[in-house]
Amino acid sequence: MTPPDELTYPVEFIVEVDGRGTAECWRAENQEYADCMFSAGLVKGISPDTIYARIEGRGERPTMIFMRPDEALAFARVIMGALWSGEMFERHPDDAALRGEEER
Repeated sequence: MTPPDELTYPVEFIVEVDGRGTAECWRAENQEYADCMFSAGLVKGISPDTIYARIEGRGERPTMIFMRPDEALAFARVIMGALWSGEMFERHPDDAALRGEEER
């Protein structure tokens, strides 16, 4: 397997990361909304982190999170868990088990 810092892909933008060096980023996916854009992609130069997530609000400075692949998977898992929980609460508003309430 090729080490992450040796992968070849086009660099779309470069970010200076405090105390860690220069992160060379390539955007893999993005989703635009009226007031912001979410994106994620690959990063090299700040190992062991090789994935980034970015939130860009209109007129605001972007927020970036740099992660290892296992952290990125964990982040995706907890976000999906929150979405699933919201869906279940909406579909079953009176289900005491969902709310952690014991029936007496």
